[in-house]
Amino acid sequence: MADEIEVSGSLQYTDSNDPEVVEMLAFAGIKADVTTAKFIKGKQSIGTSEEAIALGECTSPGWAIFRNIDPTNYIEIKTGTSGTIFAKMLHGEGCGPIRLGSGAQAPYAIANTAACMMHYLIIQT
Repeated sequence: MADEIEVSGSLQYTDSNDPEVVEMLAFAGIKADVTTAKFIKGKQSIGTSEEAIALGECTSPGWAIFRNIDPTNYIEIKTGTSGTIFAKMLHGEGCGPIRLGSGAQAPYAIANTAACMMHYLIIQT
């Protein structure tokens, strides 16, 4: 049996003017084989100059999840150095789970006003 990960997520919107309007999209039980048992889980201080997200031995990042644990400031995630911003996490928010594509194999992060702490898990697939 190959190493395997399971991914699930959901997003829900409720209209404050009409509480009967609820929109939701969810998925659960998506399974993916992992060809190597490489992953990195970390807590990284993200500064106001873009910096590489530490990948350790993950040479082909696959599934990832990020969480900004700063109480005030936001963090943006980029495809690479000087790359396109593909995620913005306000204080306490997360991004993912997401499968990183070929253009985001060396992701970078940047904080807006002051350094922020970020938790993350990246699994090589």
